[in-house]
Amino acid sequence: MFGNIFLEQLNPLLQLGYDQGKLAQTDLGELDEATKTNTIYLEFLIHWQEETKLPKEQRSLWRAILHTVGYERQLFGLVLSGISAGGAFGPPLILKALVSYFVGTNDLSQSTLWILVALLFFIPVFSACCMANAYVIYTDTAIIIRNILTSAVYRKTLRLG
Repeated sequence: MFGNIFLEQLNPLLQLGYDQGKLAQTDLGELDEATKTNTIYLEFLIHWQEETKLPKEQRSLWRAILHTVGYERQLFGLVLSGISAGGAFGPPLILKALVSYFVGTNDLSQSTLWILVALLFFIPVFSACCMANAYVIYTDTAIIIRNILTSAVYRKTLRLG
């Protein structure tokens, strides 16, 4: 679980790049079958054929693409972005509580102080991990959308030519 949160799957690749000075295409390995352009395009075609059954006014290219990409994953990316954005409010609120303690307007126990100090470290780290994982989801989605549209245009060009 923590490996996915901290993107530890990139460590061997980063180490290889550090050792060699630069990476080659072969160092990146093969794509999963589910992320290859042909596989994605075939799945898109299924959703697009469902769209073509609708009247022209109701057809939506984006709906077919989102069905292909998956709503759940996009929603998870949005949740991670929201957590990251909410994490920006934590440190100022904690600092406000600590300042009021040091000024003498707020009485906090020793354990509460330690928890607040620990949260000053934990909240930004957790927030950054959430945002990094959201960026991975968004980047993956952008690549999938680009592959779908490029493949569709290319295949349409071959039929017209």
